[in-house]
Amino acid sequence: MISSLVLTCTGDENMVDEGPIASCFDGIMNGNEQDVDCGGTCVIVCPPIDRLEGEIFVPLELNASIEYLVTGPLLIRDGAKLLIPAGTVIKVQPGVNAYIAVAQGGQIFANGQPDNPIVITSNADNPAPGDWGGIIIAGKAPINTMDVDRTEIIDIFYGGTVENDTSGILKYLRVEYAGAQFDATKQFNAFSFYGVGAFTTLTYVQAVHSLGDGLKFIGGTINPKWMVSTAINGNGMHITDGWNGQGDSWYVTEVNKAGIRIGNNPINKDLSPITTGNFQNISIVGSLSEGAIHYTDGGAITNFDNVYTSGIDLGINVGGVTATSQIEMNNLIINAIQFANPSPGFNATNHSGANTTFYTESTTVGAGNGAGLPTWAIGWTTGFN
Repeated sequence: MISSLVLTCTGDENMVDEGPIASCFDGIMNGNEQDVDCGGTCVIVCPPIDRLEGEIFVPLELNASIEYLVTGPLLIRDGAKLLIPAGTVIKVQPGVNAYIAVAQGGQIFANGQPDNPIVITSNADNPAPGDWGGIIIAGKAPINTMDVDRTEIIDIFYGGTVENDTSGILKYLRVEYAGAQFDATKQFNAFSFYGVGAFTTLTYVQAVHSLGDGLKFIGGTINPKWMVSTAINGNGMHITDGWNGQGDSWYVTEVNKAGIRIGNNPINKDLSPITTGNFQNISIVGSLSEGAIHYTDGGAITNFDNVYTSGIDLGINVGGVTATSQIEMNNLIINAIQFANPSPGFNATNHSGANTTFYTESTTVGAGNGAGLPTWAIGWTTGFN
């Protein structure tokens, strides 16, 4: 039996001491029932819930023995939690505008394991990039567009002043075939982090086969570590809108646009606080149309250390007058970058300013194994030859 999940939190007179006694046959979810007239002390066992859609207002824990199907937009509201155990497989139905989103105050706890990851993928017989939306998380950490803004696609609030805000845990999680086209000018990403705070755990996560960006950070203070972005039509990693944090151990390969795109804001390049952060142990592999590092949209105050690239034709793509001026002020420093196996016509950078020492070439290991899959990514990732 298949049940649809639309969770709401409503009052029930049967739940108060003075009201009628809860019954397993009254057509109402009351007492300690797990669903209407089943579970808890009721004799009837509730059928497994294997379809997810709608809004979650209370904690919901999934079961790794059940393969779930998302049949429409799924939103975790303020105060609610979605708990996903290791080994859970969630499939998303294409063509129904489906995505999984966490509103401000909501939380997601996806706790996979190295040999038992959580996988969220397409339900299509022949899956393709863009089959569904992706993971969207909105937090309360600072952004630079305004104090609090609204996401451009699903229209929920994000941003604020809580630098150490937490939206939960994403660990050993793989998202496949996301990045659906929203309209003529907008599309989802595999992961979108809007103003997500530093107490959110983001480790051992892979975006693979996304039509949009792999992972995009719109403001916030989250510190992603051990990230993999593979077979991405957009940017492998995208940082913007006043993000302030640390990035460590990123492996990016088979990306169409830039390996890492970093900037302040695409519309108003002088907004404050300016995007700021440090990155280390990065591998960017394969041909790219917009460079290994695309420093644009007003630039950022940032250092890169131990960066390995292979098979690229442009190393550091500098876009715009404001980004160029940031380099002249020594706000972009790249220590120890290697350009291995460059493509024909390779150019280390297109920067035309006077500062020619903002990057230093050296032999590096990047994410741990140069162009090869790092040891920390073995077992729970996919999409490599």
